[in-house]
Amino acid sequence: MEISSTREYPMFLFDIIRFPMLLYFSVFFLFAEESRFIGYLFVLYMVLSQLTYRFTTRVQLEGGHLRIEYRQFFFRREKLVGLKGMVMTLQDYQYVIIKGTDKTKKYLLSVVVNGKRVYRLDTKEGYTKEAFLELMQAVGRATVLE
Repeated sequence: MEISSTREYPMFLFDIIRFPMLLYFSVFFLFAEESRFIGYLFVLYMVLSQLTYRFTTRVQLEGGHLRIEYRQFFFRREKLVGLKGMVMTLQDYQYVIIKGTDKTKKYLLSVVVNGKRVYRLDTKEGYTKEAFLELMQAVGRATVLE
C-alpha cells in the first residue's frame, strides 16, 4: 500500500496562506523605522519555518513498517515507523487566518506510537481524506512484527 503527494515541494514553499501575510508584513515593516528590526526577524522566522517544515512525498506500508519519505530544507529524508503500538488519528480543521481563502476542510493525520506523536501528514501537502482513510485501513489490516 502506498500513497503519494500530488503537490511538488517547490510549489509548497510558495504557500498561498503564508505568502500574503509575509508580503504584507514585510512592506509594513519596511516603512516603520522604529519596528524594522522586529519586522525583519518576523519575516526571517516565517521563511525559516516554511523551509524547515516536513513535506511528505510518499508513505508506503511494507512488511511491519510504515516508510515515510519527506523533504526538509531541500534534503530528501526517510523515516521508518514500526506498527507495534501505533495509533493513527484523523482530525479536521479549517484555516481562519485570511478572509477569502479556501473554505474547504483540511485534514491532519497524526501517527502516534506508544503515546508519542512521531509524524503528521496534512492535506495541504497534496493528499486527500480518502487516501488517509485508505492508509489507516491498510495499517489496521497489516501484520505487526515484533
